Amino acid sequence: MSPHQRINKLKRLLGDCEFEAFRIFLLEQAAADDLVAIREQKMLVKIRDASVRHDVIGLYKDAITRLIVSPTERKIAISYATFLELATEAFDELAKVSNRLTSSVCNVGLLDLLAICETTIADVGREISKELHAEFLKPSGTSNSIAATSEAHEAAFQFWGGRLKDFVFATARALNESSRFSLSADHKCTNKDYLRHARDDFQELCMLAGQWNSLEYALDKVSFGEWVVTSLDKEGKPTVTFDESDPLSAKAMRLGNRRSMVHTAFVRKEKRFLRNFLREDSPRAILAAAAHFEEQFPGIEFTQKDYASLKRGFAPMFEFIDADDDRSCPIYE
Repeated sequence: MSPHQRINKLKRLLGDCEFEAFRIFLLEQAAADDLVAIREQKMLVKIRDASVRHDVIGLYKDAITRLIVSPTERKIAISYATFLELATEAFDELAKVSNRLTSSVCNVGLLDLLAICETTIADVGREISKELHAEFLKPSGTSNSIAATSEAHEAAFQFWGGRLKDFVFATARALNESSRFSLSADHKCTNKDYLRHARDDFQELCMLAGQWNSLEYALDKVSFGEWVVTSLDKEGKPTVTFDESDPLSAKAMRLGNRRSMVHTAFVRKEKRFLRNFLREDSPRAILAAAAHFEEQFPGIEFTQKDYASLKRGFAPMFEFIDADDDRSCPIYE
C-alpha cells in the first residue's frame, strides 16, 4: 500500500468513526512516516468524542516512543501530542461557551446581526485608535532623538495594527458562527432587550473567537512542523512556549515575502492581460454583485457612494496580478 493510500485509509477510518481499527493500526501497522502524516493532516483533532480522543492520543504517544529512534525528534513528537491534548480540550470548552453565546442570536434577524457586528468593529476600532494615539504621545525613553522616536512609533503602529487585524478576523469568525442561528434577513427585531443581549453576547463571542483563532494558528504551525513546543506547563493556568523549528528559513521567508510585497505594490510593472481584463470588467462585476445583494436582502439600497467605495477598495488589488497569473488563465492564449 502506497503512503497516499495509507493516509486516505486513516482518514476514512476516522471519518467513519472506526476508532477500533484506527487503534489497531497504531498498535500493529504504523511506521514513523505514518505518525508524521497523522500530525500534518491533523487527523486526531477531528475525533470529537473526548474520551476516545484521549485514548487514541495515548496510543499515538506509545507509537512515538516505539517508532521514533532519535531522542530529539521523539521529544518534539511527544511535546506535540501533549499540546494536542491541551488544545483539543480548549477547543471543547470554547465550543461550549460559543453555543451558549450564540443562543441569544436566535431572536434577531441577519440584518440586525450585521448592524451589531458593524457597531462592534467601530467601537473597538475607536478604542484601539485612542490607545495608539496615547502610545504616540509617550516619551520614547532616555533618548529623544528622531531615530528613537521613529522606532518607538513604528513598533506601536505595528503592534496596534496587528491587534486591529486580529479583532477583525475574530469578528468575522463570530459573525459566521452567529449567522447560522439568526433569523432570516427580512426579520426585524423590535425587542430592545433581545437586541441588547444579542449585542453583549456577540461582543463576548468576538473575544472568544480571537482566542479560538490564535489557538488554531498555533496548532497549525506545530502540526505542519514550522513550530516546536519547547515547554508546556499544565498546572493551574496552562502555559505553552513555542520556537521556530528552523529560525533561519523562517526569517528568510519573512524577508522574501516582505520584499515581494514591496516590489508588487510600489515597483512599476509591465502591463498584464489578466490584470487589465479584470480592471476593465470590475465596474460591471460590482454592479452585478450589488443587484444580486439587493435582490437577496430587500430593503437595502446600494448607493453611488457604496459603489465608489467598493471601486476604490478593489483598485489596489489588481496590482498583485502578475505574469504567473496570466500563464494560469485559460483565456490567455
